[in-house]
Amino acid sequence: MTKDDLIRELHQKLGNKHTMKDLTVIVDEMLNLMSDKLKRGEEIQLADFGTFSVAEKTIKSVLRKRVVKK
Repeated sequence: MTKDDLIRELHQKLGNKHTMKDLTVIVDEMLNLMSDKLKRGEEIQLADFGTFSVAEKTIKSVLRKRVVKK
């Protein structure tokens, strides 16, 4: 699902109560907010959906994955 798909489905599910432009602004702001929180190392928990966090990888794990793919 792309961001545009999400916006279209929201538009349909909300019974066209909001314009596509308004929904685009809402989705963009939500994603920007989530991105900013993750960049600051914060965790995001959305009930009944999931938890988002940024995991640090060591150089060994990155190199190990490259070797396995070859």
